[in-house]
Amino acid sequence: MRTSLLIVAAGSGTRLGYGMPKAAVPLGGSTILEQCLARIPLTAFSQVVLIVPADSPELAETGRYFAEQNPDADIVVTTGGKTRAQSVANGMAKVTEGTDAVLIHDAARPLTPAGCFERVKTALAASADGVVTALPVVDTIKEVAADTVKRTVDRSNLVAVQTPQGFSVAALQEAQQHLTTLSPVEAESITDEAMLLERAGKIVKTVSGSALALKITTAADLHLAELLLTDLNSPKESTP
Repeated sequence: MRTSLLIVAAGSGTRLGYGMPKAAVPLGGSTILEQCLARIPLTAFSQVVLIVPADSPELAETGRYFAEQNPDADIVVTTGGKTRAQSVANGMAKVTEGTDAVLIHDAARPLTPAGCFERVKTALAASADGVVTALPVVDTIKEVAADTVKRTVDRSNLVAVQTPQGFSVAALQEAQQHLTTLSPVEAESITDEAMLLERAGKIVKTVSGSALALKITTAADLHLAELLLTDLNSPKESTP
């Protein structure tokens, strides 16, 4: 299969409080975007589309730098929109004709191991409409209303979904067309492309995610990512 990778790095990062796009925030001596790109097997894809904010020449330059450093990878840089859906649509517009499948990954999950991408690609090749990385829910989950617990939800069939997520191009394009039929409120409730496929009646499978694939949203997430990165980069003692 010809598979493209879309990396969504167009988020504002308002909740981080750095006054800059999230992907440009410092992490481990570089930036969130640089840490993300360094861990992705870029040459495993027929094309990589990096989606950055329109007002961030620094992030666009990062994309061009990685293109120079990885001449065997076809890396394209484009700009995002005001919403995630618009950013993904902009990225899809850059996908080359004849592409069979796409993986979509949030740059805000910079420590995601390469194995997650391989698992999604493998499952997608087995003819699924969509594939998401996921982890079992370990916390007790309760439904509340007006700060009052209504019930405890059975977590045995619940998972926490991450990225990368993979889709056949045909299924994703059909699902994106379905988005135009939704009311503004319904469209706003769509939080990822997998949910869009669900609403369009497509089949979405799961594969194992990784605890390292945490999403950086708050300052606490960034601090945790720094700690994890320090551990990943520290030399490990060999076993006799």
